Amino acid sequence: MSIEQYIVRELKQDIKYLIKKVDRLEKKLEEAHPSPKPYTESQKMQDELEPIDDAQYRKLAGDIEKRYQGS
Repeated sequence: MSIEQYIVRELKQDIKYLIKKVDRLEKKLEEAHPSPKPYTESQKMQDELEPIDDAQYRKLAGDIEKRYQGS
């Protein structure tokens, strides 16, 4: 076996080891300091909705009640 092949083989093993080590460290970091979850589409939509104030709510409830009483 040539020296180049030996070096390549050893470097590949070292790289695999380092990748595994980095993965373990990233998992430990995530467990220690969890990153906030990204917004889901439904959360974005909920944030965009305007809240209904009490006066609007009472008016809507009254309109619905009148509609069903008139039927």
